[in-house]
Amino acid sequence: MDTRQSSMLKKLMEMSFVLLEISLYLDTHPHDKRALAIHNNVSIQHKNLRDKYTDMYGPLSISDENKDTWQYIQTPWPWDYDFS
Repeated sequence: MDTRQSSMLKKLMEMSFVLLEISLYLDTHPHDKRALAIHNNVSIQHKNLRDKYTDMYGPLSISDENKDTWQYIQTPWPWDYDFS
């Protein structure tokens, strides 16, 4: 895995964490406009980065597989990545 790919994957994981946490917060504070704005902003950024990542490096999950060929099995499995 090259440095750019690793960096993008780490950023996606960070954004996923933020989305999960802000979603849990919104479950108990549904009228917090600032939190909702953060959620919506990060959600858009996450989708754009995920789309860019899958275009460059292949699918991250089964649901990303929507091309004419089955590429999911050709990409490294999560435990194959080295983040050191």
